[in-house]
Amino acid sequence: MCQSFFNMPFWSCGGGLPTLLAALLVVGVALLIFRSARRNGANGPGRYAGADRNHSLEILKVKFANREITEQEYLQMKEVLER
Repeated sequence: MCQSFFNMPFWSCGGGLPTLLAALLVVGVALLIFRSARRNGANGPGRYAGADRNHSLEILKVKFANREITEQEYLQMKEVLER
């Protein structure tokens, strides 16, 4: 029979604490992977497409307002971005 550590069988014989620590390690690694993937936008295509499109339209408006592009160019680009 296995001797217990401080008369607590939970901590001895390869069960209990080592199993708990291994489970916590697996959960911790899984959380790190999940957070990293989420931060990098790996949650599927188009997740932030609306925000990117709005940002692009704002840039286009500024370029038109600063007369960097013509009205025709503005309208063509706006149509492409709104698809």
